[in-house]
Amino acid sequence: MSAAYDAKEEARIKEEKRLEGIRIAADAKRALEGKEAIAEPIREVAAPAKFVNTGSSKAVVRKVWTHEILKISELPADITKAILEEAYRKGIIATVVQKFVDAGMREISGVRIFEETKIASGNVRPF
Repeated sequence: MSAAYDAKEEARIKEEKRLEGIRIAADAKRALEGKEAIAEPIREVAAPAKFVNTGSSKAVVRKVWTHEILKISELPADITKAILEEAYRKGIIATVVQKFVDAGMREISGVRIFEETKIASGNVRPF
């Protein structure tokens, strides 16, 4: 990392802490007045990218937002619905259901399970 990048990052963090102090003081005052706290501000999404020359190529250092699902059962209904729609579209649900069918399950609510004849030719192993 360059010294200029480090100094810029330190200045950004210092300013963020200053603003947080102001927000905390304002929240305390609002609490005394019986008002709701001020909403937590949205943090800067990504600092400017820092390119590093590694000789034959370049690398970039940047901050990104990511997530970790702690309990899938606590996700909001709209997010759960979107997850299921995306999994269905990508065939993930069909793959999981097929594993249950292959394991011998013959009745699953919302699924039609049936036997089908398939023909294979060439180098085929007998069942």
